[in-house]
Amino acid sequence: MRTANGNAITPMLRILLGSACAVIIMGGIRAAAPILGPLLLGLLLAYAVVPFPKWLMQRFKLAKSTAIALTAVAAIAFGLYIIFALDIATMLIREKLPTYEQHLASLYAQLTPAMSAHGIVAPSLSIKNALTPERISEITRVLLPEAGALISKGLLVILFAFLFVVTMVEDIGVTQGPLAERLAYYASDARRYAAVTAKTSGINGLLI
Repeated sequence: MRTANGNAITPMLRILLGSACAVIIMGGIRAAAPILGPLLLGLLLAYAVVPFPKWLMQRFKLAKSTAIALTAVAAIAFGLYIIFALDIATMLIREKLPTYEQHLASLYAQLTPAMSAHGIVAPSLSIKNALTPERISEITRVLLPEAGALISKGLLVILFAFLFVVTMVEDIGVTQGPLAERLAYYASDARRYAAVTAKTSGINGLLI
């Protein structure tokens, strides 16, 4: 490899140039992280969702717009189901909190003598004292901004996923564009990764 003046580039200079390019690329990735992260998550979500509208189009001969609309309705219904299930789980936990408090108090009563025998002063334990209005206010001030940022990022991921799905899904017999072809090139690996992750999470959830 030679420069414009015809001088050969030494191995050390080649290493320095490669290191400089790597630093510039990593700096660009870090600067673009607030957008790059949701973009990649949206792409992964689109890879997981896009087989459904394609199946609708092939199975029922639907138009692209109709298939995407049905996919959006199904995704919204699934999200509402998850929210409903989490709400029920929260209500069940709330009903069992007195039982948990009794078990915790019993365990605390058993541990206090052993701690005192070793010269350890046991702190006072009370769920009611821990969840005072002041403590709840402090927790709320910390969690609300994080929850707002999480919701905004989630909406951005969904928007990116929707745009990717619209790009990757084409009517039957229509030639895909260059971007859709490049996205389809990595589709199998991304779906395989999503399938393995889903199976692993399902096994973990079942064991828990």
